[in-house]
Amino acid sequence: MIEDIIHERMEIFNKVGHPDLTGRFILKHGIEMPAVQWTGKYGKPKQCFQNAFNAFMKDRNLTYVEGYCTAKNFAFPFNHAWVTRDGKTAHDPTLKNPEQYEYFGITFPRQFTLKAVMERQVYGLLCDHCEMIDWKLMVKYDPSFQQVIDEVTGQSGGHFKPRLVPSETLAD
Repeated sequence: MIEDIIHERMEIFNKVGHPDLTGRFILKHGIEMPAVQWTGKYGKPKQCFQNAFNAFMKDRNLTYVEGYCTAKNFAFPFNHAWVTRDGKTAHDPTLKNPEQYEYFGITFPRQFTLKAVMERQVYGLLCDHCEMIDWKLMVKYDPSFQQVIDEVTGQSGGHFKPRLVPSETLAD
């Protein structure tokens, strides 16, 4: 189950001093979504954030979703975006064999998605191609999440520097 895999990922991140705020946020607000076959035109490979946003823009009945996806035969969650028509199932305009994947993500309201993409000028809400996590957007979506950020980082305002740990502690 993908939710268990995300919890395991968070434990690994914690061992190296990274609080994995994205994982915490997605687990708090996301749901598991069984995949259904995408019936529209597929987008470019490895461009899931753009593909999902483009599908969302073309069809007002679709909702933008961001979260984690994992192949059923390889339990490693990766940041991913897709759309949903009913808020319960994943319609993936990027991966062509959805039955081979598990999805866990957050549905973002239309106006929130549009405003965030316009303000940030990048595809993807929770990360910029997974290089920079956007904690401010997480707090806009859920103001109470600031408390989680403060607790796990020991800092306020959503900024932190991960602490590095000696490699021998990773063996525990």
